[in-house]
Amino acid sequence: MKEQTLIVIKPDGVERNLIGEIISRYEKGGLRIAAMKMLGVSESLIKKHYPEKEEYLLSLAEKGKKAGDPFASKDPHGYGMFIVTGMRKYMTSGPVVAMILEGENAIKKAREITGYTDPSAAEKGTIRGDLGNDNILQANKERRPVYNLIHASGNKEEAETEIKLWFSEIIPTKILFDTNIYGWAVEDKSVGDLVSKLINEKNDGRLLILGFGTIKKELEKNPHKPTRMETLKLYNSAINNALEINQNVKILAESYFKACINAKIKITIEDCEIIAAAVVNRLDYIVTNNRRTMNNSETKKILENINHENNFKMPRIIDSKEAFTTFAS
Repeated sequence: MKEQTLIVIKPDGVERNLIGEIISRYEKGGLRIAAMKMLGVSESLIKKHYPEKEEYLLSLAEKGKKAGDPFASKDPHGYGMFIVTGMRKYMTSGPVVAMILEGENAIKKAREITGYTDPSAAEKGTIRGDLGNDNILQANKERRPVYNLIHASGNKEEAETEIKLWFSEIIPTKILFDTNIYGWAVEDKSVGDLVSKLINEKNDGRLLILGFGTIKKELEKNPHKPTRMETLKLYNSAINNALEINQNVKILAESYFKACINAKIKITIEDCEIIAAAVVNRLDYIVTNNRRTMNNSETKKILENINHENNFKMPRIIDSKEAFTTFAS
């Protein structure tokens, strides 16, 4: 199966003049470079790559426990933050080279070519095994990340997320606003500020907001007095033109609706169709302030289970406050 994955040659790999050797290893392994760039990593980029989300911090602590670090067992959150802070510092300490590699089973193949996380334990014939000169024991002793030359996406979901993050200039993040967002923007100043910020912000093509052009023209024409019904009608029309609404959307929406009703969640079929359209059209985010139905943990769990059964990727469902910090940075 043809796939794409993200590879980042870390500052130690660049500093040691190993760029050409590393690239040749992947190419000899049958992978093709789809995109490549050298860059200095910004604080905003690295904070998104190594987030401070609790589940991510705890996953790092689990790895630390397996490696025998007592700090990881004693204070999982603190250990996770320690690792994240160290990795951010390491990745911003010098230039890196980011690449999108593609080919048959690219994610698994790239990791096999890269080798085990600890260079001292990596197999000979792998990049880390042949070129690495650090080890986890020494890194732990010095309370720093292990210098292991490369970051390689771990799975399909990681690869998709990381490629969009590191190559946002060529792969835009696709966003769907719940139709009610524009109604809320009329009534809630904080939501209105978010909508204004996102629509007026120069994002260089990084963000693709469904219905962007239509709603922008309306707000520019009458920014202070759009009525709720006018904005809802306008945006409904805009997203219907931008999304492909097909039989798969209707079937998936019906599955959501039935499952939610069985769980006594009073969701509307229209809300289910919004989510289903976002899933089938492979969007990245749904922005909604509707915590009663669309944006609550029980609904999200139901949606994720149904999407997993149908081999669909679930967009992240976030509210306007999280959208502001995610998109307007």
